[in-house]
Amino acid sequence: METNALATASPSTERRQRTPLAVTRDRVLGIAEQLFRQSGVQAVSVDAIAQAAGIKKMTLYRCFPCKEELVMACMDLWERIPRRLWERAREEFPDEPGRQLLAFSRLVCDIVSQPDYTGNICIHLMTDYTAPDHPICVRVRELRAEMRAHVRTLAQQAEASDPDQLADAYCLMLEGMLIACRTYGCDSGPVRNATAVVEKFLRQNCGPRAFPPEPRRFRRW
Repeated sequence: METNALATASPSTERRQRTPLAVTRDRVLGIAEQLFRQSGVQAVSVDAIAQAAGIKKMTLYRCFPCKEELVMACMDLWERIPRRLWERAREEFPDEPGRQLLAFSRLVCDIVSQPDYTGNICIHLMTDYTAPDHPICVRVRELRAEMRAHVRTLAQQAEASDPDQLADAYCLMLEGMLIACRTYGCDSGPVRNATAVVEKFLRQNCGPRAFPPEPRRFRRW
């Protein structure tokens, strides 16, 4: 009698205990994002992701029909990082676009100078996917163009003599910073001095009001 009751309840109980596909998708996305950052997209197979997530390969394909869709979903996560950094820079200097540019470069430098930094994922993606018209390459260029447009807006607000040239040079310096941490080392001179170079460049090319003098602080006797 008890056995029959258990047998009758088993199918519905099993259905209730199944992990919802949305939960599985989030777990796969988190694991894939970490593996991609550590080893690069091309080096990580779908089988390795499924094994790390503890699911069958077919279950993974129910969440993401192809590997490119999984990479695209990871890019949604990765593009939030620079946006959060811009938000922090804006919160710190809400009415000073020149200092926002400088603060953003410092935040980026803080990240790339960490010993566990594995490199910029967008640079990895452009290495893994070499066809210029590949959707992932197009997406990377769109993200870079979006950042360049934001930098140009801030440069214009900072009364730069040539906002386009400043935006181009600033973006080139950021890219150099991202690569230098891998080629020279996270504690190398080029990385340590990167923000000083950016600051000197911004002060030379922004308007005189972009970097107002710091208020003097007097010590109490």
